[in-house]
Amino acid sequence: MTWRLLPRFLHIGSAILFLGGVIARQVARALAEKADNAQAFAVLNRAASRIENTMIIPGNLVVIIFGVSLARLTGAPLLGFL
Repeated sequence: MTWRLLPRFLHIGSAILFLGGVIARQVARALAEKADNAQAFAVLNRAASRIENTMIIPGNLVVIIFGVSLARLTGAPLLGFL
């Protein structure tokens, strides 16, 4: 692996983790909606909140940072086809 592939790998890897967090949060919320007691609802809602705070919010920022740095290194336009 060359140094020019590292930013691309980091951008793609962070995007995969970010989208995995979005899917996991939605699964936890869907299960919480179907919960039959308040305690199960609270646990699943807390899990969805923790997923959002640890994977989605920081992951979004990391994807943007690596995307901008990758665009700057490759000379691609920042807004893609626009």
